[in-house]
Amino acid sequence: MEHDPEILFSNVRDSIDATGDIDAIGIDNQGETVVAWDSESGFPIYNAIVWQDQRTTDFITKLNAKGAEEITLKLAGLPLDPYFSASKLR
Repeated sequence: MEHDPEILFSNVRDSIDATGDIDAIGIDNQGETVVAWDSESGFPIYNAIVWQDQRTTDFITKLNAKGAEEITLKLAGLPLDPYFSASKLR
């Protein structure tokens, strides 16, 4: 599952513009949805990969078979799961 990050950003800007006179705004994302942006151009490198995306399942299974989950649990307290952003960014 993916979303066009330019459309997401445009929707956020439109929402802020529609609020009128405000003192503050909070922004959140949908779970572990992730977007990588090019630091020089300011444009997204790829679409937003949504938290529900499972395409890294095979990669996570291979890492688990090698015992890598023990490391992630020790360092981050998190299991290896396609839900999390690291494997999506890979």
